[in-house]
Amino acid sequence: MRLLLVLFTAAAARPRWHELSEEYAFEQYKADFGKSYAPQEDDERRVIFEARLKSILDHNTNPSTYKKGVNALTDRTDDERRALNGRDKALAASRPRAALAAPAPLAALPTTFDWRDRRPSVLTAVKDQGQCGSCWAFASTETIESHVALNTGELVELAPQHLVSCAANVYDCGGTGGCGGSIAELAFEYVQTHGMATEWTYPYTAGLDGKSGSCRYNASSPIPKAVTVSGYERVASNDEAAVLAALVSKGPLAVNVDAGGWHDYESGIYTAEKKDDIDIDHVVQLVGFGADYLLIRNSWDTTWGEDGFIRLARTSACGTDTTPLDGTGCKGGNATQHVCGTCGVLFDASYPVGAAVA
Repeated sequence: MRLLLVLFTAAAARPRWHELSEEYAFEQYKADFGKSYAPQEDDERRVIFEARLKSILDHNTNPSTYKKGVNALTDRTDDERRALNGRDKALAASRPRAALAAPAPLAALPTTFDWRDRRPSVLTAVKDQGQCGSCWAFASTETIESHVALNTGELVELAPQHLVSCAANVYDCGGTGGCGGSIAELAFEYVQTHGMATEWTYPYTAGLDGKSGSCRYNASSPIPKAVTVSGYERVASNDEAAVLAALVSKGPLAVNVDAGGWHDYESGIYTAEKKDDIDIDHVVQLVGFGADYLLIRNSWDTTWGEDGFIRLARTSACGTDTTPLDGTGCKGGNATQHVCGTCGVLFDASYPVGAAVA
């Protein structure tokens, strides 16, 4: 099926969970989210929507720490949803790793912390990756933006498309590159070498058609670079104290998660349905925490979740990712990975160093 409107469209009156009922019709849903389909596809999307609506209503009638709701993903197929995640895998052992940040005791950290409260702001507006599996590019872009702002006081809107089209992925880490998936570390390495353009000079197009696009960078006609980084650092794996200490002392982090159950999330503290069998497949930005949650910025537009954010239950419980080599891990990587935190959020966190205006 071909999705005629692929970028998420903010609805004027987005229905909330408590307003939803089995009477909420597909026609109203399409009007709320600005969607339109040819007749045959319309019938197919309707079937998907009605099944998802029932699942959402069933979830919300039972006690839970979070609520589900309709959004621009409600009538997408399972394959379309998986493609949106980008099938990311964290950096495998076959790749060299930067130095690890030292752990710090949890007792030394504040009870709550939120980079959204920082003034002047170090976070740009929530972005929308559209129909491209470019979560890795968005999370790394957002994290570079934040660290440039922290280091210079300038909040620059950077270009995920620059990374999608140009950042090579020769080891097939997290996919095949571009809309086929990659990892934040490769994005940081690319920016270290080539710099990064602004959204204005390299606008995002991959969300419209799911195509990575040809790289516009070449030696004879280089793209004007707006920012640079001198490298990146990875935080100690599966160490909650180290991850939160880096978040507070260094800045927002790019983190890897299993987002397979996120698509219908609307509000509350998300507790993963899969506790032990974790399949990391998505890159997002960690921006804060509370006593019982971690605050995540996603790249599925503000019509999803809590205005584009999700709160994950805070836990150091661990599980196993049994599919790191299902076409998404780095070549030569491990057959399994030990991952901790809700959705594996503590497994792989990283941030750029030396972020500066060019």
